[in-house]
Amino acid sequence: MMKCLLSFLLLPAFLLSSGQDSCFMRAGLEPLEITRNIDSLHLIMKAYNDAFNGCKAPNFSCNGIDGAHLNNNKLKGKVTVLNFWFTHCKPCVAEFASLNKLVETYHDKDVEFISFAMDKKAVLDTFLTTHPLQYAVVPGATSVMDTFKISSYPTNMILDKDWRVVQIITGGGGDDDKLKNYNRIKAFIDAALSR
Repeated sequence: MMKCLLSFLLLPAFLLSSGQDSCFMRAGLEPLEITRNIDSLHLIMKAYNDAFNGCKAPNFSCNGIDGAHLNNNKLKGKVTVLNFWFTHCKPCVAEFASLNKLVETYHDKDVEFISFAMDKKAVLDTFLTTHPLQYAVVPGATSVMDTFKISSYPTNMILDKDWRVVQIITGGGGDDDKLKNYNRIKAFIDAALSR
């Protein structure tokens, strides 16, 4: 227990001392290895996620499932919502209704939606026919997930027009409230658009 508490107390200071623009560059931060206590885990994940707010997001360059080339340079000047998931993650799939509703809500605004999936293209081609997702989908994106220090699924990251993290939201809405993440994410998109 003392190790968990000590890790929790040191984690935010370590994250913040590493510098705002370099926070995605630090190595070896794995909060899920720190504790198995669910209450401590929630506190640690909150500190972990909050520490990235305001950070410049890392660069990426990859191809979407449709073959379109995606990179952060094409997204500058737009609010961007990144989603990190995999097909066997039930909370990830459960939030698709929220994610699709967000795309519909902001279809005429300067907001881009990109989804990074762990699964390979062949798996996604089949999966997405029965579980449609309106985001641009990037298959086999584990290296991008590593670059963004993703440690929990699903994770949604809202970036402002300058490619800085506005908020990171982890966890799905659950089966009882499939639109929970719509409201959670929408509030931060609206804040980013008003900047």
